Amino acid sequence: MARIRRVRDGGELGMVIVESAAVLGVAMAACATRRTQIFHALGGPIAHRQLVTFSPDEARWNAVRVVVLSAILLSLPIVAYKLSACALPTTGGIDPALLAVPVLCLAGIVVGWLAVLPVGVHDLTHYGHPTHEYLPRASDYIDFSLGTLIASGAGGAALGVCALRRAG
Repeated sequence: MARIRRVRDGGELGMVIVESAAVLGVAMAACATRRTQIFHALGGPIAHRQLVTFSPDEARWNAVRVVVLSAILLSLPIVAYKLSACALPTTGGIDPALLAVPVLCLAGIVVGWLAVLPVGVHDLTHYGHPTHEYLPRASDYIDFSLGTLIASGAGGAALGVCALRRAG
């Protein structure tokens, strides 16, 4: 019979937070080396427009935005798994049922990239089109696109946790 493990004190949760911070740090280092490729990949849904900046230091802050938000997005499935493993009762080791959380998190990110982001970008950039000219600001676009993907991934992870709670 499988033994149920529950969090008994804050020490285990503290360890999960430290491990999650380490995963985020590694993801930030990886994203920092590929920030140009990430920035160009983000331009997919808005490829027909040139992103603009309005101040001299905005390009530097955009690079920081891309690195930090991409690192959060990259580490989200692992952090969601660790937090759900800490919060939900599990058997010892890697619980196959808990693998649904990062899988649904990744599925949420994919749905966000393929369905939510293109529709959202199209809707926002074509609103009032005949009377307004839209110049997409790079910082706003980075925040919107990566924020949408993070929210989609977090929604998928939350769906996984809810499904596991209902399953017992």
